[in-house]
Amino acid sequence: MILETYYLYLFFLSLTGWFLSFYFLGVVSKKIKSNSWWIPPFCRMNENSCSSLVSTKYGNIFGHPNAFWGMLYYSMILLFIFLAILGLKIKYVFFIFSLVAILLSIYLIFGLYKLKINCRICITTHLLNFLIIFLTLNFYFIK
Repeated sequence: MILETYYLYLFFLSLTGWFLSFYFLGVVSKKIKSNSWWIPPFCRMNENSCSSLVSTKYGNIFGHPNAFWGMLYYSMILLFIFLAILGLKIKYVFFIFSLVAILLSIYLIFGLYKLKINCRICITTHLLNFLIIFLTLNFYFIK
C-alpha cells in the first residue's frame, strides 16, 4: 500500500468515526434527532438502549460521554494525517493513539456485552477503531 492510499483510508475511517461520534453525542444531548437523514438506517441509535449506556460506568470517561472522546480521537487522527502529509515523521503517534483507542474499545465492548446492550453505533465505531489500528500496523510495521 502506498502512503497516499493509507492516508486516504485513514481519512475516511476517521471522518466516519467523527460523524458517528458527533451524531451519538448530539442525540444523547437531545440536539439531534435519532432518525437524522444523514445517518444510514443500520447505524441509527435506538434511544432506549444506546442512550441508556451513557448513564452506566461504561458510558463516561473522566465525566464526559465516550462520544466526546471519540470525536477528540478522530479529530486528532485527522490532524495527524495533515501533519504527516506536511512531512512530520509521526508514525508512532498514529500507533500509540490507535492502541489507546483499541484498549478502550475492548473495555467498552465488554461493557456492551455485560450490560446486554446492542448499540449499533457503538459497535460500528469500535470496528472503525480496529480497522484504523489494522491499517496502521499493516502500513508501518508489517512490510
